[in-house]
Amino acid sequence: FKFKQEEFIFCLSGALEAMEELMFTSNKLVPLYNNDPALTKLDLMFRYRDAPHALELAELLKRNTVLTKLIVHGHIRSEGAIALADALLINTNLTVLRLLSTDIGAPGAHALASMLKINTTITELAITANYIGDEGVVAFAEALKTNTTLVNLDLTNNAAGVESARALAEALKVNMTLTDLNLSHNHIDTAGGVALAEALKYNCSLATLDLDTTQINTAGAQAILEALSINKSLTQLILFDVDIDSDITDQIEAQLADPQRAAWRSGEADTKPACLIPLSF
Repeated sequence: FKFKQEEFIFCLSGALEAMEELMFTSNKLVPLYNNDPALTKLDLMFRYRDAPHALELAELLKRNTVLTKLIVHGHIRSEGAIALADALLINTNLTVLRLLSTDIGAPGAHALASMLKINTTITELAITANYIGDEGVVAFAEALKTNTTLVNLDLTNNAAGVESARALAEALKVNMTLTDLNLSHNHIDTAGGVALAEALKYNCSLATLDLDTTQINTAGAQAILEALSINKSLTQLILFDVDIDSDITDQIEAQLADPQRAAWRSGEADTKPACLIPLSF
């Protein structure tokens, strides 16, 4: 596949212009400072030298009453994440927060997870490519046990392993509001897949589970298949680039295609899903 030189230059120029549009400059915070009613979405890219400005962004969020969606790329580090978490204990209008490759570390993850135990407006949270590890993911799992607002949690590419999967599985047994969970590109193995499968027997809210590019393998997928005979809420299971026997994937697809699933999600089914049976430990 070949590009002509002028086509390549045009594409590269377009990419650079898009990046320049995102790049942080202080004047991009002026509408936020002025509470501009037109500013409902803000998308920023922080370079290393811009990290201190994340604290300024957090302070402005404390008094802004308009912004509903904030997307941050780049280097805000743990200090920036902690400041944003503090701001979201006060801000009551932001519903979507996405932190993409922001280097927040485990301390930043802990702060944001603690915020989720109190905040009642965030419905979508993405912490992707931050490599917060098991320590950070477990903190979010603990928050899910009490949070009743979040519906979409994206933890793609965070070096999460079996400890994370087990903690999230325990959270899913009691959380009945989360509908989308993305754990793709993590180090979740067969034991993690089995733990998540067990949680699906009790969870009635999750509709989409993304395990793309994990290591759950055939045994983990088999456990999920067995759980789907009980769970009727899951409608999408993403298993791209996972080493699973084709007959297991075919059976999973058949389970997910069951029209009763749509009926259960819409409340039109005649019988109560087994996942609504109270837990007894």
